[in-house]
Amino acid sequence: MKNSRIDIDRAVELLRDARHIAVFTHENPDGDAIGSAAGMTAALNASGRKAELFLTAIPPESYRRFVGVAYRTELAPEELIGFDLILQLDTATEKRIAAPYGVKLDDTLPLLAVDHHPDNTEYGRWNLVAESAATSVIALEIAEKLVGTIPVEAATLFLLGIVTDSGGFRFDNTDPACLRAAAGLIELNADYRGIVDAVFFTRSLDRLKFEAELLSDCLDLRCGGKLAIVTIPPALIAKYHIDMSSTEGLVDVFRSIKGVETVAMLYYRNVGLLKVSLRARNPLRPVGPIARSFGGGGHEMAAGCLIENGDPIAVAKNITDLFEGNHK
Repeated sequence: MKNSRIDIDRAVELLRDARHIAVFTHENPDGDAIGSAAGMTAALNASGRKAELFLTAIPPESYRRFVGVAYRTELAPEELIGFDLILQLDTATEKRIAAPYGVKLDDTLPLLAVDHHPDNTEYGRWNLVAESAATSVIALEIAEKLVGTIPVEAATLFLLGIVTDSGGFRFDNTDPACLRAAAGLIELNADYRGIVDAVFFTRSLDRLKFEAELLSDCLDLRCGGKLAIVTIPPALIAKYHIDMSSTEGLVDVFRSIKGVETVAMLYYRNVGLLKVSLRARNPLRPVGPIARSFGGGGHEMAAGCLIENGDPIAVAKNITDLFEGNHK
């Protein structure tokens, strides 16, 4: 079947016709990934369908308390034939799909991809890619058409996705639709206070010491202070027992420095695999093109990439050159 781009009504139709649905998201899931995937699982189950959520690891600590739905971390490839539909959320490319070991998800399967990333490659059999502050906003609209009144658990999860991907309604992607969706979820008794407390106001002492040491020893301001390069040594991560999968928002510590327009945060996710997180403050100087030059992607103001056998010094120089070229 030829891959196709669809609208929300068609996505609702596909989900309405399915009885057994597998739900996936991307590797190292952030708040929107967890919120949209677990929220849709809860909503689909409330609608009378059987939805199963698959994650490759326990959710990050900040989000764990909100995930009440059961999830699996293992799946045999032959089990896929038992699902009427596979729902992939908040994932721009096939290579970022978080599937259990040995499982491959592509358009040979009844794969419905729902996403808000502008660089989505439309890898699913059906692709719903819409401009939105968060995939959770799109998932909420789908769920409302399927379920009607959203269950409180799902409402909290969708709100988690909206709050985290908008940076607590601080980022440039915050728009009227995002705010209306959040207001409606709060009216449904979504745990807004709990989300804000867990995501923005709860830090371990080790995390705060880690941030302080990064600021004092690992911050390299370049280009007249407009570019901040932060290279995180593995020894520092070990020293403070930091789980980097639970550090969403860390890069914003450096973006908030007066005068900084762009931040590049570099660290090794695994041996030889360099993770680069990029954030911009100036819409005229986006970081999306920088990430794409390394084979990555994301949004124009928030993007990233993974570089095999990446050398932080060389990568930092390349980023600096690209930044300077963008300022000519």
